[in-house]
Amino acid sequence: MAALTESVDVTPTVLDWIGLTPPPAMDGRSLLPLARGEPPENWRDAVLMEAEFGEPSRPTRFQTALGLGPDQSGVAILREPGWKYVHFAGGVPPMLFDLASDPNETRDLAADPAHSGERTRLAGKLLDRMMERRDRRLTGYSFGV
Repeated sequence: MAALTESVDVTPTVLDWIGLTPPPAMDGRSLLPLARGEPPENWRDAVLMEAEFGEPSRPTRFQTALGLGPDQSGVAILREPGWKYVHFAGGVPPMLFDLASDPNETRDLAADPAHSGERTRLAGKLLDRMMERRDRRLTGYSFGV
């Protein structure tokens, strides 16, 4: 069975395999249902990847070429089955790829007005997903109530 998975699914999978429940603040979901060929309930329709391409002590070639500091050298990528949206920090223009017609990601469509709606939709979905993954160590706690 094919499904979009993330590296954050590994730990919940191991915990599920040994009979433990992941803590509420942990991202990811168990992959055991997929391994058994069972479609997981409410499975994600997109995956998120975040990366840093900067170095604080010695700027990388990307930082140097783009004139970015270490706090501006991040990228977030949202991938759906048919689309990939890449959002850079530091004012670097985003990228958009139609994976159905361009599986090798050779044509960036982000600046094409014909794809502005798709770009806006995916940018919003990326922001929603990043907010869902924010630090939740205090989830379920109430102060002063």
